[in-house]
Amino acid sequence: MADINRNEEKVPAPEEIHGLAAALDQFGADFDPYEYMDTVEDKEQNIRDTEAMLLAGKTDGLKNYLLGFIDDDRDPQAVQAAQELMKRLEEIIPQNALRTAEMSMEQNCNMIDGILNNLPNPEEVGLSIDGGSRYLAIQTCDSGYDYTFFNQDFQELDGGQLDNPEFSMSRAIYELLSDERLQEAKLEALDYAFLVEQAEAAEKEKRAAVLAAQEMQKQKQETPILRVVPVNRFERYIEPGEITQDQYIVKGGILLTPCASTPDFYESSNRRVNGSYIDAHIYEVAERSKRGKPTAFRVVEDAPVENPFEPVGREIAITQSGGIPCGLVYKHEMEGFILSDKTVLLQKERDAHGNYYGGISLDGMMFKIPKMYTPVTDETGRITAFRQMREKDFSREQPQKKPEKKPSIREQLAKKPEQHTAAKPPAKRKDLERLTIKSQAPK
Repeated sequence: MADINRNEEKVPAPEEIHGLAAALDQFGADFDPYEYMDTVEDKEQNIRDTEAMLLAGKTDGLKNYLLGFIDDDRDPQAVQAAQELMKRLEEIIPQNALRTAEMSMEQNCNMIDGILNNLPNPEEVGLSIDGGSRYLAIQTCDSGYDYTFFNQDFQELDGGQLDNPEFSMSRAIYELLSDERLQEAKLEALDYAFLVEQAEAAEKEKRAAVLAAQEMQKQKQETPILRVVPVNRFERYIEPGEITQDQYIVKGGILLTPCASTPDFYESSNRRVNGSYIDAHIYEVAERSKRGKPTAFRVVEDAPVENPFEPVGREIAITQSGGIPCGLVYKHEMEGFILSDKTVLLQKERDAHGNYYGGISLDGMMFKIPKMYTPVTDETGRITAFRQMREKDFSREQPQKKPEKKPSIREQLAKKPEQHTAAKPPAKRKDLERLTIKSQAPK
């Protein structure tokens, strides 16, 4: 009988735990004074906190702290004290931790049983964890329990089966919470059907978002790209010096300028460099060179663009609306308006902001003119008149070229006389005068 008692595990007394906690506290004060003063405000409270860690079996941090002194052999006294404390930890804690764990499991299972007793179906349980930071859905199955953890938005985090049919529902929940280190979490009962319904809705929303992202990516890939072209291709209309380093001309003569609010994107004017009207758009970089400079752009669909025009002047009356005769010998009609100044506005000739491109009719043939008009509506939304619009100035101030320094008289006299050559005939003038992108609207 004596041999049996000798082999029985000794349960550490509370005073042993308290004494070890006090010894650990004193070790920190003696051999790590600066860290101790920075972290410990109340010695007695620190001892109580250490004692609670020992009772819960949470000793990994304490062991690592002592090992730091044992591995550093510069202070033999600290090494010896740390070794003695480490020995006391290994003798006391394994036994006490087991006892504490058993007590904690029993207490938690009892608490979970109290929650389950209020549920209509104990075989299907829904739980809210820590006020809805997570959710747990669990139900019985042939091999034990089927479970799923959800996040705060009811999206699945983890799930599977707990293959142990001998466990009670409360024990199964406790084991699952312990695996997630949530055994101390606050639990609230939640209707199982409601939880599953919310999870299904979240899954549908997630799938819809994925499909939308895939569709957007597909559309993006299908959107044609416009490559950057050299400025000299449009030298008839614009001087190279008028384009800044952060501006680009793409295929079709469209000038792109970085957006003021979002520099990573670019915006186009309402005109090409040759002066013809186009709809303004927002562009993103589609390709870059090895040095990172944009080499191609792509239109950003449905991106809001500021209206490049603003209304000016008086209202212009409508003299005719509805079907406007068009085509040679007026073969067909098109919806639109004729204004008192003889300007023709067609419904199909509008930009993205609802502005009308101005035009004139010559024997039914329509020709665009460099004017834009915006409709004036009444309370019912009916168009009653139009106002001409003026293009906003999107152009940037160009850096002023430094005037060339005029050589002094001495420098001029010092130059060697140049050999005279036969004069060349003057070059033929180009048929078209050079235009700039900063064209003004007609008065």
